[in-house]
Amino acid sequence: MCGGGARNSALLQRIQCLLGESFSVLATDHYGAPADWVEAMLLAWLAKMRLENQALDLATITGSTQPVLLGGVFKPF
Repeated sequence: MCGGGARNSALLQRIQCLLGESFSVLATDHYGAPADWVEAMLLAWLAKMRLENQALDLATITGSTQPVLLGGVFKPF
């Protein structure tokens, strides 16, 4: 779990109950990525990919037919 949900004990308990004992519900903190930072880390990675002109394959997410560049790079005036 990450974000605010990782700090919500009722939500964590409910998800654990639904998943059963075969799974462990843990915050990303357990894996070295602070739960409150995950979204910011993703956006930083996406920005890095754009600055490096690295097209991303989003076919399984968006149905796109080819890798695409995300975002735009704008120079200050």
